[in-house]
Amino acid sequence: MSWQAAPSVRWGLDEATRLWPERNKASDGIIGDAAHAASVSDHNPDSRGIVHAFDLTHDPKNGVDCSKLFALLLAKKDSRIRYVIWNRQITYGPWSDSVRAGKIRVWSTHPYTLADPHTNHIHVSIGYSAGCENSTASWWTGATVGTKPPTQTASSTKLGARTLKRGDKGSDVAYVQRWVGINDDGDFGPATEAAVIKYQRLRGLHADGVVGPLTWKAML
Repeated sequence: MSWQAAPSVRWGLDEATRLWPERNKASDGIIGDAAHAASVSDHNPDSRGIVHAFDLTHDPKNGVDCSKLFALLLAKKDSRIRYVIWNRQITYGPWSDSVRAGKIRVWSTHPYTLADPHTNHIHVSIGYSAGCENSTASWWTGATVGTKPPTQTASSTKLGARTLKRGDKGSDVAYVQRWVGINDDGDFGPATEAAVIKYQRLRGLHADGVVGPLTWKAML
């Protein structure tokens, strides 16, 4: 079967690479191997060919400390999560079948006893809904992990000091481009406008493609 990762799943790995560009990817994964295919797993495509899980490699030397990321997801109570597995523990989010059936409490953590202890990577499964699948809200930014938003290059313009729109140029434009996940050439063209509109829609902002006070507030 042909397959594709849900945008939220792909973003889990892509955002990590943007935050920690030197990170090890040896245990990264989206689509399941033969062992996964023979079992029930969110690494297997659903009936539409959509995959609902990703694995992120533990690499604390290069910024990816999965112990901290596990704690971050639990602290944020990310509403996209079915469950998260790390270091012999599994935590169930609001989209867990057991949680939705009232069998266990949401955000409860339990021992994980299957063969793979998940010490080389953290596993994240998301809910089977359009909102969970299509959201590219940040997975990993948060003070508890020591991550930072994209840095601003030297400029006389302070971030947020001016409204940005198509045709503008500069390092503040490049900052916005890095935040919305496109090439940071510092030129606010049609691609940047489209990416800003997508970001604004995801954040519940007025989606006009203009980076004004409310959009700056969300980014900063």
